[in-house]
Amino acid sequence: MPNDFKPSTKKLFKLLGWYDRQHFRDENDEVSRVYEVCIELSNRAYKEHSEEIYKHGTWTADQDLVDALREALVDHSTDYAAHFLAYTLLKYGCRRPETLAQSHPWHHLMFRWHEEGHTATHVSQMLQEAGIVEQLPPESIEKINSWIQNPAFILDDHISIIFELFGPRVAFANLRDIGFEPRHDELFRDLATSAIPPISLNSISQGIETEERFKDVSETTQLSIRNHDGTTVKYLISDQRAEGIGIFSDQDSHWVVQYMLNGETYQFLADCSGTWMDVEAVINHFNQLMDRLNRREQAFRFGMGYHENGEWGFFIVADRDRFPELARQLYIPLHLHFK
Repeated sequence: MPNDFKPSTKKLFKLLGWYDRQHFRDENDEVSRVYEVCIELSNRAYKEHSEEIYKHGTWTADQDLVDALREALVDHSTDYAAHFLAYTLLKYGCRRPETLAQSHPWHHLMFRWHEEGHTATHVSQMLQEAGIVEQLPPESIEKINSWIQNPAFILDDHISIIFELFGPRVAFANLRDIGFEPRHDELFRDLATSAIPPISLNSISQGIETEERFKDVSETTQLSIRNHDGTTVKYLISDQRAEGIGIFSDQDSHWVVQYMLNGETYQFLADCSGTWMDVEAVINHFNQLMDRLNRREQAFRFGMGYHENGEWGFFIVADRDRFPELARQLYIPLHLHFK
């Protein structure tokens, strides 16, 4: 393992005037430092440019800095710094193939359309042929064409791309609910409504499988503390906690989603996981419902954006074969991990 930063990292430090950050600990530390370089460059651009240029325009930079970022991108093509380096290069106007290849899927989408000569009218025809929309409205055609001509404008706003392309076909859900009751039933209902033709549920509700969702696990919860000498001390929470204070968990508890369709009652279970929705349970059961109805559609979740942490999701119900192929042709990122 190397015992010093890569030349590209040192070059970035020098260009930023970071002469006090030369101490190398390990490779993970170097990746973190390169990420910090990208954040610092973004902060400097925020101070140097107007809000409009910072968000939607091209930042100015010396060629030496752009060259150093490109070198670093080669050195970090397999770690998480790659997306941040590629994004920074795109903001500086670098459109080279290796930059686009390492950029986030939503970031390079419009650049790909520009390269391949797509127009909004052509994309609209592709969506029609796949049975997604009847026709994009004129205002969407105009807006999408402007993005294709100036991809940097929409670099940080994949949500607008989703809604301009798919409009009312999109189902949105908060996947994390601070009230500890993520609404699996509402997402299921919205998916049913967004299908073409829509599925009319007679009723739908959500409840807990048992009366006691949270269970006291203080007696079995173990923590570990690593000492300065490298040794580890393990202890039970019950040995340390103050009287009357416990550790509670909803592990192994389930939400029960129940609905009626055509006079029949159906239900499915979703895992309790604190504030988070069991998205896979909703999607998998919805797709099973479509199979029972002999329909070719299934639910798809769009890929997360650059700064997203998974707290919300955007979904569409579309043909199970044609839509993934359409998404591939148009570089639209999807989550395809559902069973």
